[in-house]
Amino acid sequence: MSADHDELALRLDEVVGEVEGVEAVFSADPTIVRSVRSLASGPERIALVRVVEDSEGLRILASVGVSDDRQAPLTARRVSDAIRAAVGGHPIAEVHVRVGRVAH
Repeated sequence: MSADHDELALRLDEVVGEVEGVEAVFSADPTIVRSVRSLASGPERIALVRVVEDSEGLRILASVGVSDDRQAPLTARRVSDAIRAAVGGHPIAEVHVRVGRVAH
């Protein structure tokens, strides 16, 4: 990720975490990738949401845990909507929200 994408991803971590029904935000990257990024970044905070850009625009992946008293598909849709609103003027190719668990 570029520095701009890192900043956007960190901002999206906060946006996603504030969506009603979201109990947790998890790393969108596999554990090994996150571990390597963590070692390389030192004390800097690493974003949980993944933001990459290609010729079609931004591709954003968020992985969340949702409350068991909320509908997971509706919460995922709210997360997607919140991400799209937060990104603003950037062209978006895809927003993918993965529900990793439902809290009990």
